[in-house]
Amino acid sequence: MARVRGPPAKGTCSSGRRRSDRTSTAGPRLTGRSTPGRRVKRGETGRNARNPLYRAFPTGHHSRVLGHMTNPTDRTDTDNGQVDSNSNRDSTPDEREHREHRGRPDDDTALGGVFDTIPDVLYVIDEGWTLLRWNDRLCEVSGYTDAEIARMHPLEFVPKEDRDAVSRRAEAVFENGGTEAAETEMITKSGEAIPFEFNGAAITNGDGEVVAMAGSAREITERVEARSRHEVSRERYRALVEAAPDAIVVADAETGEVIDANRAAESLLGRSHEEIVGLHQTELHPPGEAERYRQILEDHADSGGLQAYSEDLAVCRSDGEEVPVEISASRARLGDRSVIQGIFRDVTERRERERELEQKRRDLERLDRINAIIRRTNRALVGAVTREGIERTVCERLADSAVYAFAWISEPHPTGGTLGARAWAGNGEASVEEISIAVDEEGTGGGPTGRAIRSREVQTVRDIATDPDVEFWREAAAERGFRSSAAVPLVYDDVLYGVLNLYAERSDGFSAEERDVLGELGETIAYAINAVQSKRLLFTDRVIELEFESESAESFFIDASGRLGATISLEGIVPSDEEADLYYMRVEGAPAEAVLALAAETPGIEGRLVSERDDESRIEFRVSSASITRSLLSQGARVKRARAENGEARIVAEVAPDTDVRTVVEGVRALFPGSELLAKREVERERRTTREFYETVTAALTDRQQAALEAAYHTGYFEWPRTSSAEEVAATMDIASPTFHQHLRAAHRKLLDVFFEE
Repeated sequence: MARVRGPPAKGTCSSGRRRSDRTSTAGPRLTGRSTPGRRVKRGETGRNARNPLYRAFPTGHHSRVLGHMTNPTDRTDTDNGQVDSNSNRDSTPDEREHREHRGRPDDDTALGGVFDTIPDVLYVIDEGWTLLRWNDRLCEVSGYTDAEIARMHPLEFVPKEDRDAVSRRAEAVFENGGTEAAETEMITKSGEAIPFEFNGAAITNGDGEVVAMAGSAREITERVEARSRHEVSRERYRALVEAAPDAIVVADAETGEVIDANRAAESLLGRSHEEIVGLHQTELHPPGEAERYRQILEDHADSGGLQAYSEDLAVCRSDGEEVPVEISASRARLGDRSVIQGIFRDVTERRERERELEQKRRDLERLDRINAIIRRTNRALVGAVTREGIERTVCERLADSAVYAFAWISEPHPTGGTLGARAWAGNGEASVEEISIAVDEEGTGGGPTGRAIRSREVQTVRDIATDPDVEFWREAAAERGFRSSAAVPLVYDDVLYGVLNLYAERSDGFSAEERDVLGELGETIAYAINAVQSKRLLFTDRVIELEFESESAESFFIDASGRLGATISLEGIVPSDEEADLYYMRVEGAPAEAVLALAAETPGIEGRLVSERDDESRIEFRVSSASITRSLLSQGARVKRARAENGEARIVAEVAPDTDVRTVVEGVRALFPGSELLAKREVERERRTTREFYETVTAALTDRQQAALEAAYHTGYFEWPRTSSAEEVAATMDIASPTFHQHLRAAHRKLLDVFFEE
């Protein structure tokens, strides 16, 4: 059998004209549709057996079409009327020229009219790639005349880049019979490239040998354009899907098998595209809930349309991590397949925000309850008259609430050894006697109570079951249902009065807001204790007198007395609620300028000369740094005397009888190392009656001083605004105004001397 000739060299037409360079937009689409040829055996009868065109156009009238298309002068008939395939193979140029006028069906026959009215291009090609027949449609589409077409190679109608592929399809028909199809373009005379689908079928002789190929070509411009639009739309859709921030998974609605996924899905699931495709939908979710997700998917498949799932859903990553998601699903058709497209949105951050908001809501509710408890506690503190009463009231109020299960208050041992309970209430009283906590910094004081003592800040344990710092009390806490705790230092004016320990039956308790509120409560309790102790000191007849000795260079006054060789004595203190107190000191043995210069060099000390006479001066000091006297005042003590000389000081103070003296001493030592308690004495406080105070004052005043004081008082000189001036009062006393001022100031001085001595 002859082989198929290839296309003309260099892409030129047989006439020598070069085709336009315009190329296909889609390239040849070879459908691969191939039907094996049917070999007609000798002796077979019937119209179809004798008509080789039947296999090319299996729709009827094949013998008449073949008879009309094959001119008797262009073929050699055998006894059975089959076409001799070699009749035109070696035709001369003159014969080819003659065929320009006889290759087409006769226009004056009915069959020729039908042939030419067919909307598709029809053609017949022999094994030597010679166009034997074609209809008018080829001329209309290509723009070539019959004479030009007769001189052309069939592959000249095909783009150069597609010729090899088309040639292989035609060769398959000639060698194997059957049919072949290809999508490519037809190049017209003007160079236009028109999309066409070419179909070719084998024409066989009586022996079943392929002698020619009959074909049709149908313009598919609309199909190609539609396909192009579809491809553009598909690419756009794919680009949108790939660029989507949410994971998108497509699954078969019938089988549940995943058939596609985007990059976001790969990232969410921690799997590659190849690993995702082929999984069942339920395999994307936690394995223990496969049946639940199967039911969700089945319900969706039954209902169709768009559905959103906001319940608690999750997907499972390749490493086993579960990621909370929100799923929106829609049902659609993909070709002949019904699919479900699921959009998975990672809601980890949203769920975290929701949990935070819910936690804040619970914290706010708890804070409201705590504030209500604190208000009731504060009201109870107003009526307390002893420290023990304050501590007991606080513990009972807190433990009786629904917020805390157990409360106890401790006070550090003055030597810093162990810490025991002073007051307690709630579900823990049976074991409170066993509480003994080490608080020394070198020891085992790493628990919340020890940390609160050292830091003077609220310390918490969010989970008693796992915190190693409370291992010593974990078992007892677990028996009582305690899951979290807080240690609140009771501090006022830098003095620690103890630690309030609270226990709750909730884990992860004591938020930052709650810690702030408890810190304020600790200050309130400490202030109440200080106020009670100070009040008792004012009204008690018996006091404890403490005498201290100190050589601490941390004190400015002790240090100054040693460096200047001076004696510095305390004459009075004016405590302040602000950061600084006023000290009035008498300095002997050193120039005031030297003392003031040293004060200017010391942080937290400001000095002002009040008066100076001979070798003695009075200086006002504004002290914002720590001092021994300030420490004593903060603990409710009253400083009677303080004197520093040559780098050593003696301080005498009074405290109420129920004061814990060890705590006072430890408070001084903590700030000023080198301080020691020399004596502790219980003394009877001397009390004067009002009459005794009056007699003492009048005995100190002269007649003129008392007269000036009484006249100023009765005439409204001390009112604001004054009802009488100094000149008017002086005139009534028949003395000069300067004399009146002299008598009045002297009276004031003597009155205040007696008052402050009290």
